[in-house]
Amino acid sequence: MAVPRPPADDPRVTLGAAEVFTKCAMLFFDKVISRQPGTLLGEYQAVVMNFTFAIELYLKTLWLIEEKPHPKGRDGHDLRRLYDGLPVGLRQELEARYDATYPKSTDPRREPIKLYVASPEQELPGREEGAWKPEVSSLPNVLKAAKDDFTKWRYLHEHSRADEPKEFIFDHYGLAIARDVLHEVAHERLRAMLGDAAYTPPPDRGAKGTTSG
Repeated sequence: MAVPRPPADDPRVTLGAAEVFTKCAMLFFDKVISRQPGTLLGEYQAVVMNFTFAIELYLKTLWLIEEKPHPKGRDGHDLRRLYDGLPVGLRQELEARYDATYPKSTDPRREPIKLYVASPEQELPGREEGAWKPEVSSLPNVLKAAKDDFTKWRYLHEHSRADEPKEFIFDHYGLAIARDVLHEVAHERLRAMLGDAAYTPPPDRGAKGTTSG
């Protein structure tokens, strides 16, 4: 089966890919964030990698709409670097929407996932009861914390050979809000660029609805 080579600078192609990777992540999203017993390591990896890659593609879509060449190679996976390269006015709009959407809640279901990869004989750190407290969340900080999650989680299974347990954190709630904000703004800007006649919005159920409590 032959697939036509898409234009490299068409934001519709990048945005469409972002939607598909979001859907792939959502296949296991609810299971992972609810911390169900028996959740496989590969299911955690599938969620984090597909979700953060979708965010990467939304950011690159905005670069293309702005007619800017986005970073490539390893820098092209750095979410914070991609974000910082956007125009100031666009970042201000994204941050305002994020701040208006992110609820100030202590619901424990919004606590970031903390996963330890270790060999069977290694002792894992204990969890202090009530230790987690919601921090002041911002879009730049969420993207900075997850800036290289795509590359870090890709070879998660290899860390079982390390001398001590390795900790991995996935801020599913903050990133879900970020994804939804990027989705909304990317579509609004694409519609403005193409005009109503050429714009076709895809169905999207959003990600933040799965993490609200």
